[in-house]
Amino acid sequence: MTRLITFAAVAALLIGASAANASEFDQPHMTVKYADLNLASANGVKTLYSRIKNASAAACASIGDDRTLGGVNQIKACRNEMASEGVRGMNLRALTQLASGGSAPMQVATH
Repeated sequence: MTRLITFAAVAALLIGASAANASEFDQPHMTVKYADLNLASANGVKTLYSRIKNASAAACASIGDDRTLGGVNQIKACRNEMASEGVRGMNLRALTQLASGGSAPMQVATH
């Protein structure tokens, strides 16, 4: 079974256009695959979070002009929005905790 999460940022809001005028195709989006990860482990959660952040960076790379302060802020806001949306979409407590600045809890096996 293929597991993946797809998320999109509302780019129109980030660049000042009205959301009503933005089409679905104008919004950056990215799919993150995670079927190969064990999300019950701290390493699996960390890897998923890294993939979400990398996908967000790639999807938002062309949102603004990275040579201007306004453009850099637009790109940063897009990355943050997409990463947050990806984390929320997973609805995984350990991932949410990691994204909030904590660490992924370790699973300890007991007998």
